[in-house]
Amino acid sequence: MKQTSVEWLMNEIENRIVRINPHNTIIIQTQVDTFNELFEQAKGMEKGQIIEHGVRCYSNCCGEPDRHAERESEHIYNNTFKK
Repeated sequence: MKQTSVEWLMNEIENRIVRINPHNTIIIQTQVDTFNELFEQAKGMEKGQIIEHGVRCYSNCCGEPDRHAERESEHIYNNTFKK
């Protein structure tokens, strides 16, 4: 399955935090939870940017109305990145 760059970064940080300090699991989980909140916000921003780019491409290349282009771009995003 494909990952967005934000999802990849989230996984990398989670793996490294646990490896760096495996004895402080409570502190690690708190840090991971905080990172997860930030990453969810970042993923939402990234999704918006991907869809916005798709809308511009569809509109410039195909002359599609923005509403149709946004729906198509979101559909492509969801099929590519949704679990």
